Amino acid sequence: MTKILIKQHSISVGSQYKIFINKREEFYAETDAFSSSIINVYKPNELQPYFRTFKSFYIDYPKYKIEMPDGERYQLVSKNVWKTKFQLKKGDDIYELYRHKERKVSVFKNDVQIAYWEKEAINYLLADSYEIIANKSSEKELLIAFCLILDNLNSKGGFIFNVDFGLIIKEKRKFNKSWKPI
Repeated sequence: MTKILIKQHSISVGSQYKIFINKREEFYAETDAFSSSIINVYKPNELQPYFRTFKSFYIDYPKYKIEMPDGERYQLVSKNVWKTKFQLKKGDDIYELYRHKERKVSVFKNDVQIAYWEKEAINYLLADSYEIIANKSSEKELLIAFCLILDNLNSKGGFIFNVDFGLIIKEKRKFNKSWKPI
């Protein structure tokens, strides 16, 4: 099992995050100085992004590109108007993300669940926090990118104190409470 903790800084220019994998700081991320729809993810003490995400132009459903460390690019696309299902094709693999009630998101690879995360219900000074629980063999960078994209897409700005009630419309797929990471 792998645990990934993404903690957003409460006071920063743009969005900034610290990212821990199994309690060890592995990355930090921040929105680009010129565009809040670009998120650069860095390894500690490095000046060049390790990977990044950016919003694509779209008319119908939101689309984000993910540029991985090997230079490959993938596109995460919303598959419905309410943004409760997202899909990414990577070679022969299909990743699907489903938003659920109670601020949860499940991640599936080829229709097999590989991870989920949960967002805290209450935040102060717009400092969101996410805990991703994943299979040990999961692609950690991809899971981090998914989470940062949904945070970027769903961030609303707001007040010093915010409460997130989660998804209030019908779920596309029910959350599997019995799922356990391997």
